[in-house]
Amino acid sequence: MFLISRKESLKFSNWEKMLLICAISVIIFLFISIFTMYYYSLPDIRILSPFFIFIFCSLFIFVYKILHFKLNGILIYLALLLGYVNYTFSYINEVRENPSDLNSPIWSNLEIIKELKKLPSNSYIYTNAPDIIYLHTKHFASMIPRKYNPAKNKLEYDFKDKIREMEMKLRKNDGFLVIIYPFSRFYLPTKEELEHLIPLEVYKETRDGIIYKVRK
Repeated sequence: MFLISRKESLKFSNWEKMLLICAISVIIFLFISIFTMYYYSLPDIRILSPFFIFIFCSLFIFVYKILHFKLNGILIYLALLLGYVNYTFSYINEVRENPSDLNSPIWSNLEIIKELKKLPSNSYIYTNAPDIIYLHTKHFASMIPRKYNPAKNKLEYDFKDKIREMEMKLRKNDGFLVIIYPFSRFYLPTKEELEHLIPLEVYKETRDGIIYKVRK
């Protein structure tokens, strides 16, 4: 309201006009892309990352302008910063509870990871998180067959065939099926679906994961 009340604040420089046009163009492009081709994807931090450069440039322009507004402008700037502090702490807490970095120590401290380290080094494993298992246990593992194809936005027609193939390989190699609870991929079958499709028995279960063997 303070900015609008100043006549000179209504004048946009060429830099401001360019940033505004680019930001609007990116928004239109992203939402058209999401709703027409990739509609299951949320506009998360990764997808909205191009806005970082717009925010970064706009911040410099804003700081430059408030220097001319003196006390009133500084108060507005401080109010915005205080409003952002709460978001910052919420974001830090979210990252701690749901780390996106696969090398994070949080993953290596999971009980299920500690149990996997006890398995023989040549264990045959299928899992929902082969990258986490390799990074923190050095066990090679294969991905559970996906039920849904995100690229085509439809169910995999040969999903059950691949599940039967996985079952045969686990039987032949005396392998393990591992589910890590905190890590989820929406296009993979759930724990309950796997229990329904394959005769499984629990080998080891912890608070954050489960290891199955195929029932003989």
